[in-house]
Amino acid sequence: MPQPILRSQRLTLRPARPDDAGDVYRNINDWDVISMIARPPWPYPRELADEFVRTASSSVIEYEGEVVGAIGIAGRTHGYNLGFWLGKRYWGRGLMTEAATALLQSFFAQMGDEAVHSAYLVDNPASWRVQEKLGFVNVGPCRLNINSRGGDQPGVETLLTRQAFEARLS
Repeated sequence: MPQPILRSQRLTLRPARPDDAGDVYRNINDWDVISMIARPPWPYPRELADEFVRTASSSVIEYEGEVVGAIGIAGRTHGYNLGFWLGKRYWGRGLMTEAATALLQSFFAQMGDEAVHSAYLVDNPASWRVQEKLGFVNVGPCRLNINSRGGDQPGVETLLTRQAFEARLS
């Protein structure tokens, strides 16, 4: 899915730029963040932040002039998948729910009734709370490959339909 620039009440979702690498590194380089997302290794080398801003297909989340996280919907073999992360200093403010709402509104406007998959680690209830607020439902248990933890971890697969998302907005 192309990366349009999206704005919400407090956030801008946009393609990454080279000068975002410092913010990305500062906000992702935390065990409490890295250990909940699939791809990044631990420890997280600074060079990966530079690579991320050069190659990211997801949007960065800008809040008060700082890149505080990333979010994206990617096409996978089973359909579309929502992924996201947010720097720990910004947890508990509703920022990820706000960012995901903006992205999903754009997605459904472009893609119609396509469903969106996601997942969360069983020890990451905050990710489930974000997804639940958006209208996702639990589909069943799954295994998630988390590089920082050395491999497969227990998770829960989730699914969002356009109808469920729109019902949450009304």
